[in-house]
Amino acid sequence: MIKTTLRTEPGQKDTIIEKPQDIIGATRLEPLCINFRLYTNTKNEDVLLVIEHWKNPEILEENMPTEHLNVFDAAIEDILAKELEICISSFDKIIF
Repeated sequence: MIKTTLRTEPGQKDTIIEKPQDIIGATRLEPLCINFRLYTNTKNEDVLLVIEHWKNPEILEENMPTEHLNVFDAAIEDILAKELEICISSFDKIIF
């Protein structure tokens, strides 16, 4: 799982939501991608969260970043208030 926190400059939330649509589509088509979701923070509109689930996080770490993510990073660089906070973790699924 990859959790990325994006902190935008004030009032840039809509801009940052519009820019990644192509990137989200391309990422979801990656062979190892299970899920890729973008969330908005309910208490701070300038904070967004991306949650990515991958079949094999070890391979993902070795191959990051992909070309479309580099394009996205360049596109949003000027509207971020802080650097992206990226956390890569591995979890085992628990079935109830």
